[in-house]
Amino acid sequence: MCIGGAGAAGIVLARQSVQSKLGVIVLESGGENLEAEQQALNDGEVVDGVHPPAHLYRQRRLGGSTTIWGGRCVPLDEQDFWKRPHVPLSGWPFDRSALHPFYESAQTLLEAGVFDYSAATALRGVELVEAFRDPDMLAEGLERFSPPTNFWKRYRAELAKSAPVTVIKHATCLRLSGDQAVTGLECAGAGDVRFKVRARAVVLAVGGLETVRVLAHSGYGNHSGMLGRTYMCHIEAALGQLRLSPANRGVQFGFERTNDGIYCRRRFTLRPERQDALGILNAALRLHHANVVDPSHRHPVLSAIYLTKKLLIPEYARKFTVLEHEAMRSFRNDVGLWLGHIRNVTFGAPQLAGFAFSWVLRHYLAYRRIPYVALPSAAGTYPLDFTGEQAPNPESRVSLARETDRYGVPRLKIDWRPSELDWLTLSRMLRELRRSLEGCGCGTVEYDEQRLDQDARASTAPMGGHHIGTARMSESPSAGVVNADGRMHDVDNLYVAGCATFPTSGQANPTLTIVAMALRLAQYLETRLGG
Repeated sequence: MCIGGAGAAGIVLARQSVQSKLGVIVLESGGENLEAEQQALNDGEVVDGVHPPAHLYRQRRLGGSTTIWGGRCVPLDEQDFWKRPHVPLSGWPFDRSALHPFYESAQTLLEAGVFDYSAATALRGVELVEAFRDPDMLAEGLERFSPPTNFWKRYRAELAKSAPVTVIKHATCLRLSGDQAVTGLECAGAGDVRFKVRARAVVLAVGGLETVRVLAHSGYGNHSGMLGRTYMCHIEAALGQLRLSPANRGVQFGFERTNDGIYCRRRFTLRPERQDALGILNAALRLHHANVVDPSHRHPVLSAIYLTKKLLIPEYARKFTVLEHEAMRSFRNDVGLWLGHIRNVTFGAPQLAGFAFSWVLRHYLAYRRIPYVALPSAAGTYPLDFTGEQAPNPESRVSLARETDRYGVPRLKIDWRPSELDWLTLSRMLRELRRSLEGCGCGTVEYDEQRLDQDARASTAPMGGHHIGTARMSESPSAGVVNADGRMHDVDNLYVAGCATFPTSGQANPTLTIVAMALRLAQYLETRLGG
């Protein structure tokens, strides 16, 4: 068996093959570290200008994107697998129960503790918001955080000791060859030497974008016309502000530790029946700290974060442009904005020093590190972060561009398109949270009611690292690219691993489900291929 890609899915498949005695070759386009020449193969064309550049968040190196991920682990919900009348092309070929045993094993591989995502059992009974009660708006769901696990560093020793597994770095898969079955992979190695790998079965675990490129360039997978279509990212937005009543009402903001010692955070979600009644997608709302750009928060740590990112990280300097425009409403000019931050840092120097010492210990020196900064608000106000499912849309697609890379392989053209349902989900989630908070007297959600739908449309953006649905699973060959086992409908020995196969995205980060699905595929391949 040959596995293309040494990210989470590829390494899980190779690791499981050790137990089944299957001979495996793993091909990875990069090496141990990031290399500009290999990364340049990820360059491509983006149509709309909203989607991040094609090369961002993609890593051509051993470990793949697990070398840079933040560690957030969340399983898909039951309703994510259902066929929902208001969600086009929804429904998986199986329900979540089919993944449950693999979720538990994936949890172990990701070093995220036990498979328990309920605050009622994983924590010590403290509420997200004191006295918050609502039958439809739920506040006990958790996100668990992996250390985060770099799969190559964590599992390379196991693979190295295994005779059946051969890992070849600097081996870029250019195209597949064969007819009714794949007979081999044409590859480029170090120094651009060309070679071919022959295998009984081939698994593409190269990510949701590169999967389209390899398949389309090889002439496989488009029997239904769905290859590269229904391209989904998760929708993210920062809109609205939760205001507690009274301001000192108890709230669990920031990171907690589960009973088994795992960092976690809580969020608001809607009961599936309420999602159906509102005709919206699955989504989550998290509490966030104050806008770092506006120094009126008077917090030295937040000002230090702003100044550091503004001056040292160009990517954040660009992101801050819009936020700075909003903050200028409170200041006459740039000088006032900068002086405000300098004042916060100067007068809060002791607090900043204490935080910096703690942060270095917990984030940089610990293996299981605290994921990011989350500071409570003395004023009882918290901006809201939205993460939502994106509806499958055949017009949102990834295809081959005219330009080619140095090997003559066409680059990718990304035409990401949101839909009205994506924007509607954000505005209705905010209205629902306000209704539930006001109903139990815990506070409210502040936003401009007259402009909410317009603001929802303007503020949503794709979560650039999640490339979902480009080789979707389907029961019928006419509706997708692969079947429920991840095997190509029209090719007997070609498989796809990763979130490219997900028919819908849910609201959960995909890594946990990617690993669970890879474990499921490994079990199937062991049975089908034998020793």
